[in-house]
Amino acid sequence: MNDKNNIVGDIILKFNEVEFYLKHIMIKYLNPKKEQERFYSQILFNNSIINFNSKIKLFKNINFDEKWIESKDLRNLIDDIHYLNNIRNSLAHAQNAVELEKDEVGEIKNIYQIIDFFKPNGEFNILRLNEVYIKFNEKHKKVKTILLKIHKKM
Repeated sequence: MNDKNNIVGDIILKFNEVEFYLKHIMIKYLNPKKEQERFYSQILFNNSIINFNSKIKLFKNINFDEKWIESKDLRNLIDDIHYLNNIRNSLAHAQNAVELEKDEVGEIKNIYQIIDFFKPNGEFNILRLNEVYIKFNEKHKKVKTILLKIHKKM
């Protein structure tokens, strides 16, 4: 497996982790009976029934009542989660695009894997995969820390 495959796999797994925490925060909030937990986790919150964007809306609405996160911090958290989702989706559906860096005589100096995606504000973006990976990991760490903090409070 090459570096690109390792990076893509890591991003997908880390995003799945974010979804896992979101789902379990909401399940914990809904407080189902022990015998209903499997239904909530595997069926009700399955992506084919409640998609990711709907989970985000539900999370935001529950937060309005519970006040886990202040309004500004919630907007930042949601923006970061959308960024992670956009990167994950871009990689899951991406073409194998590359950017060639050439020296002054036209010889290939470096080859970079690139991805394109839309930012939450609708702006189109093309970035090198290694740069995206660094930013993705920073945002993932921040998001995971906040979600774990909420989960532990409950």
